[in-house]
Amino acid sequence: AFLAYLKMDVCQGKRVAFYYPIFFISFVLSIFSKEMGMGLIPLLIIYDISYKRLKEKIRYYFPFIIIGLIYLVFWLRGSALISFFASHKYWGGSPYRTFLAMMTVIVEYMRLLFYTVSLQAWYITKIPETIFEFKIIFGILIFGLLLFAGIFYIRKNKVIGFSIFWFLITLLPVS
Repeated sequence: AFLAYLKMDVCQGKRVAFYYPIFFISFVLSIFSKEMGMGLIPLLIIYDISYKRLKEKIRYYFPFIIIGLIYLVFWLRGSALISFFASHKYWGGSPYRTFLAMMTVIVEYMRLLFYTVSLQAWYITKIPETIFEFKIIFGILIFGLLLFAGIFYIRKNKVIGFSIFWFLITLLPVS
């Protein structure tokens, strides 16, 4: 979907009409296959903010926002039904502990990004008990630095700023 958006961005006239349906269908297929597809909407907004074209491109977002909201309604209703019938719980047991676990996972992701030894398909993450553990504090520091660097670089170096936000946005649906 994002590639079709980029292609649509550089095309004019009839070519835009060719890429927009591909863009839309790819988005719909992505959100109905995995909730990570919902990250496309903030990703597009950050992309257009970094290239200072948000006002001229905002008209393209409305169908995606509407489909995203419809998806969220069905997803939340489904989650409510699952939690009612199957006693569905948060990954960490509570929202707080899930947040703490995600802070340790960010540190692990950064390590894997730069040190790609002993990669695995499945990682076991210990659920932290308190915010005062070293790995949690370090994770919050890394997250804060990434957020600050993204905000700083979105104006100075668009590619670096956008890349940092892409990394952070793709973590949202699984956090």
